[in-house]
Amino acid sequence: MRFSIVTPAYNAAAYLPQMLDSLRAQSHTDWELRIVDDGSTDATFSIIAEAVEADRRIKPRYLPENSGSCYLPRAIAMREAEGEYIVNIDADDMVAPDYLATLERALLTTGADIAYADMLSLREGRDPEPLLSMEEKYYGECLPGAGMFPLTLDRWRVSGVGATARLLALASLEAFDAEFAERKPRGIFDNENLTRLDILMAESVTFCKANYFYREVSDSVSRHISPRRFELLDADMDLVEFCRHRFGADSEAYRLSQRQLFHHVIEFMRFLNRYPTLPPASHDLTRKAFEALDLRAVKGIVSPRYRLLMKAGYPVAIRLLRLRKAK
Repeated sequence: MRFSIVTPAYNAAAYLPQMLDSLRAQSHTDWELRIVDDGSTDATFSIIAEAVEADRRIKPRYLPENSGSCYLPRAIAMREAEGEYIVNIDADDMVAPDYLATLERALLTTGADIAYADMLSLREGRDPEPLLSMEEKYYGECLPGAGMFPLTLDRWRVSGVGATARLLALASLEAFDAEFAERKPRGIFDNENLTRLDILMAESVTFCKANYFYREVSDSVSRHISPRRFELLDADMDLVEFCRHRFGADSEAYRLSQRQLFHHVIEFMRFLNRYPTLPPASHDLTRKAFEALDLRAVKGIVSPRYRLLMKAGYPVAIRLLRLRKAK
């Protein structure tokens, strides 16, 4: 079997049928779908069950209660997958009819371990718009994964969706447990660090013009202002420590990971000022992230004014951000 599609699904009934339709429309038919219902309370279970009856390539798992993490159901699906390549597709997203065929062509042409696709935004009432694509010079090239790793730091300059050799994906899971799992996975943002490990550990990656449609849902955990969104700071701190340990405190990777943390700390301090009812845990996590900042490492690559603000300390910085917003 060529492709194992991996999909965690939690209360995805509103969009899951469209995702399944996009799979059934694939011109490349040698695939299986490993879908894990993460304790859904809506119609997700019945939608999956009906899909299984219609297409035996769909192989479900049902968790009795929500795990609180996209990482856990994704890992379950990946470890049960049988395909040569792992393809991650979220339950509320879609792919073009030639998505798998285009990925396969890129993999066969280059011999790369990973083929990444273009990502387009999908919003109600609007045509799809480019969200993440590479410079033209990268398409069709076979590039060292370690050399592309910095493109995942500070801001994503690669889409992170596509096809990854299954053995590499499983090795990344093991590395994640060893490198990042001093604690249990907390949420969707752990998947970002897992994708970074895929790229870093890949001998070679390539990029192709396969279209992945990312649905922008305003009340999703990654966009809605809630305590869960603050988990991004935990993932950032894990990444900073990983880069420091793996590459050293003078490396480009460490500096970029620190700049990512710097920008997110400011963003979440502003959230705390704007939404005073957020719980104490959100304040504690933001302060912890603030204390993990290495202002030496970001000198010259962040705004001098904001760096000076952060040097004043957490109580002063958050108060001045509040006053700046009031003006």
